[in-house]
Amino acid sequence: MKFRQLYKELQKELSIINSKTFKAHAERELKHRKTKLQYQKFQAIKDKMPTKHLDEQLSRLDGGETKVPRFNSTIIKEIVAEKEASKMNLMHMKNIKTFLNSQRVYTELIERYNPGLTMDQEDKVRRTANRVGLQVPN
Repeated sequence: MKFRQLYKELQKELSIINSKTFKAHAERELKHRKTKLQYQKFQAIKDKMPTKHLDEQLSRLDGGETKVPRFNSTIIKEIVAEKEASKMNLMHMKNIKTFLNSQRVYTELIERYNPGLTMDQEDKVRRTANRVGLQVPN
């Protein structure tokens, strides 16, 4: 396998992993922020304080789309900067690419065949109730 081709494949795997990881973290962070703002809103209502600024922040969170940052490939570029890559470097890069690809596929298969693994508690309860013909009130 040629060095440039291996470099491109390794960069592609790292980009895929980067985007999926960023999206997962961003979703969790967004949910955490919304929950915190809703709690603050309930506290403000309880204390008979204005909630307009909290409503505005919640609406901004609902409309905002997070953009995945571009993958920083400086380490790979340093390896490419070498005029000639040794056979050992090529083998290491190939092993890294294979490992990253395998880990990504493994994670996708785990999530596909164990859908409850990544679900939060509320979704698990709702699906369990639905399985026996009941519905959880909203």
